Amino acid sequence: METHYKQEKSGSDCFLALKFFKYEITDNKPIMDQVHEIQMLISKLSDLDIKVPDSLQVGAVLSKLPPSWNEYRKKMLHSTDNYTFEQFQTHLQNDNKPIMDQVHEIQMLISKLSDLDIKVPDSLQVGAVLSKLPPSWNEYRKKMLHSTDNYTFEQFQTHLQNEVQSRMRELQATNSKVNLVIETGLTMT
Repeated sequence: METHYKQEKSGSDCFLALKFFKYEITDNKPIMDQVHEIQMLISKLSDLDIKVPDSLQVGAVLSKLPPSWNEYRKKMLHSTDNYTFEQFQTHLQNDNKPIMDQVHEIQMLISKLSDLDIKVPDSLQVGAVLSKLPPSWNEYRKKMLHSTDNYTFEQFQTHLQNEVQSRMRELQATNSKVNLVIETGLTMT
């Protein structure tokens, strides 16, 4: 009986370890939801007395990020900071904050500067936002930096909001196609 239990436990250990190592993060679901799923796997491994050090947890998430996060991954890999997994999650969450929320934060800072009679030109405001966009926005950043249009900050916000909405529609369309494939069992080529 004890041998049977040990074999079952060993099978569970291997299954969870396999699930942990094979887990892939995609752009189709919110990053933090997927990081939470990884965290749940780590918790289950911990319940089986398999301890996963913070550095391995952080490295695992970095290795599982989709290609659109390559710049973020490079930045983190070249960082000299040693993050606990909780610190890393906070860092990742800040990098994953909705774009328009971040624009609003920059607007608030510019407003405070204006209250101090410090005028910030539109081009500097636009540049500040572009420089803070996450890695998944590199193509958009390049497009805007090479644009010959001189946007006011308000025009840029409208343009950025349109891009956010367009990305959301694309994501919803992708998710709809994935759901259709899952529900019908059909594959798309």
